[in-house]
Amino acid sequence: MELSRRLKSFFTNQAEARNGDTPRNETRLVPSAQAEARTNAVPGLTVEFLRSSRTGEKMALRGNAWQIGTAPDCEILFDFILDSEVGDRHARIIFVDKQYWVIAAPDFRTWVNNVILQDKQLLQHGDKLTFGSEHGPEICIYWQREKSATPQAIPVVHVRVEKGEAIRRWERFGRSFTIGRSKDCDIQLTDPLVSLRHARVIWDRDRWRLEDLQSRNGTYLNGARIQNAVLPAQAKITLAQGKVILVCEIEPPLPRQPSETALAEIAQHYFHNDAREDAGTQTMLIRRAFQETRRKYAERYWMIIGAIFIVLVMTAGALYYQSRRVQRQEELQVLAENVFYAMKALELQMASLQSAVAAHPDAALKKQFDEKSQQQRQMRDRYGNFARDELGIAPGKLSEEEWLIYKVSRIFGECDVSMPADFVRTVKQYIRMWKSTGRLEEAMARATANGYASKIVQALLAHDMPPQFFYLALQETDFDLKRCGPRTSYGIAKGMWQFIPTTGMRYGLQSGPLVEVRRYDPRDERHDFEKSTIAAARYLRDIYQTEAQASGLMVMACYNWGEDNVQTIIDRMPENPRERNFWKLLSHGKIPRQTYDYVFYIVAAAVIGENPRLFDFDFDNPLKME
Repeated sequence: MELSRRLKSFFTNQAEARNGDTPRNETRLVPSAQAEARTNAVPGLTVEFLRSSRTGEKMALRGNAWQIGTAPDCEILFDFILDSEVGDRHARIIFVDKQYWVIAAPDFRTWVNNVILQDKQLLQHGDKLTFGSEHGPEICIYWQREKSATPQAIPVVHVRVEKGEAIRRWERFGRSFTIGRSKDCDIQLTDPLVSLRHARVIWDRDRWRLEDLQSRNGTYLNGARIQNAVLPAQAKITLAQGKVILVCEIEPPLPRQPSETALAEIAQHYFHNDAREDAGTQTMLIRRAFQETRRKYAERYWMIIGAIFIVLVMTAGALYYQSRRVQRQEELQVLAENVFYAMKALELQMASLQSAVAAHPDAALKKQFDEKSQQQRQMRDRYGNFARDELGIAPGKLSEEEWLIYKVSRIFGECDVSMPADFVRTVKQYIRMWKSTGRLEEAMARATANGYASKIVQALLAHDMPPQFFYLALQETDFDLKRCGPRTSYGIAKGMWQFIPTTGMRYGLQSGPLVEVRRYDPRDERHDFEKSTIAAARYLRDIYQTEAQASGLMVMACYNWGEDNVQTIIDRMPENPRERNFWKLLSHGKIPRQTYDYVFYIVAAAVIGENPRLFDFDFDNPLKME
């Protein structure tokens, strides 16, 4: 009521002043005294033109009332042609009771921070005033705020959205903030009953205040509708007819610390060595107590320093031991790799020697082959023992699932001690993919019903290939003997092992009269189980002993991608098992996603096949023969 009375009195006085009368309740001051009073009473007001013919200009104002418009006597003056949306006397800013107010003229429209001004509104430092339309000329108002001798820390406000939808459910503020649906608001709500700029919380001198921004459905503080109210330490702000509730909690400010100068003076007075001896009794008692405490703490500090030194020495020793252990582990891994790849090189030599013995039976060659076979068995045993005892790659030292992944990769001819870091994780991912469908169990039921497993294993072992290549036929056709592939530039792949015509003929499989038709052809030997299985075993062995350099996973990639397609990458790899394997293939070039999936599906199926019930499959290991 008092503020309304003061504002009414102010306007009456201003009107009388314009008519040349002496305003009531106003004492005339001589110009110099009046200027001095205004200068001392009112902080300087600064206006910055943000959008107008004067964009970028700043002006400093003195006094306690300023007219905004295009009339020549306006203190905040706009160009009446270029800024035509501004009226001649559009609005006024006044300073009353140490606060700035903006007063709207009834014939013109004014916005404060994008909210239409109805009558009058308290201004805050940094407020924006827009005239004529929402995109009309715009100014920013700010002033030099009073500085306190002991500035108070602004307490943090924690805001939590208890009810309703919001972009973020929790915020904390150490500054003024706005609430509404607009993207510019600090707390952005989505309820349509919330106004674009609904309310704001501002720091006003020494307290937080909640202010409604002329919202359509009002702002309620702890159940009461407000326009401008002090925000208590615990508060509930209700908007949108109760559909949105914000819980506010004001964090108590931290106590101000004494200044550095005050602390220095206290220390000098009580604790400095050069302090006067004629000080008072209390000061002398404080000094003696401080010296005695310092002596005790010095002894304690020396003990703590000694303990810390011992801990540092022990830590340094532990770090040295750990570094040596890591270094030894790396050395052991390098040694294991050397043994493994020496074993693979010997395997390739034996394959060549076996071919020579088969082509030209000779007692000396036969003896050499037997000696290398014995050497290979010894190296295989030595490698397995070394990996188990020194590197922990063994059952009991790994989880059963991880051990099976290591085991299968070694069976397929890959060096398990140097496998990529994410190989185990990737295989587990493909195991989960097998478990997500019934495809594996259906295919295994088909293989069991037709007796495929034992015959495929026999053919693979007869050609010195790991029986786990049984799962390559699973990935190719789900053991479907009548399967026909899509038409390609190489022809139509047919049969369980999906031979294209040229590769089938190379391994003795005659194509049938329907070679160019995507249809099962009983006269096409690619559909003959026994002949095509033997041909597949020979084909896999040839890739294994040549391009793939005894890398089983490389064999799978070549079988799926095609020897010619992978040849470009393979040619960039040295012809030895250490430099030409699946690990190196992944690092030398990007293989097609289809081939990547193909290899990992086979590996994952082989891991499952070692112990199907471990992975919740209801069948037995198909490769475990009686």
